Amino acid sequence: MRRAILYGDGWAPSLITPSGLAAKVARLRELAGELGRPVPQVSVGGHAILVDDHDAVESFVASLTGPHGMAEEVARDIPVTGGAERVAERLAAYAEAGADAVGLGLDGGEWMRQAEILAQARALLTD
Repeated sequence: MRRAILYGDGWAPSLITPSGLAAKVARLRELAGELGRPVPQVSVGGHAILVDDHDAVESFVASLTGPHGMAEEVARDIPVTGGAERVAERLAAYAEAGADAVGLGLDGGEWMRQAEILAQARALLTD
């Protein structure tokens, strides 16, 4: 975070929940104040599995608990899942936590269907 504040205009965390982001953004703002610098833009990178694909969810969780050493209960909260309304709620939670932008990679199958669900979620947020 310190380098983002001193040398950049943005900070891009990933693999983080909205509640985890809120704590980090609070620290980012505090640190920017201490350093007399503007608060960088926050762009969250995340993963989404927006179709009923249990195997994809389990595979994603395993990729976090193994190589990343993340606790399983935390790893299960990382991917954005569900239908358009649930996705919109999750994106709104990231915004409330301090995200200026959220980019999601679509994991699992049915990419076009997932893209449609994501578009529907965005429409719910902009109406």
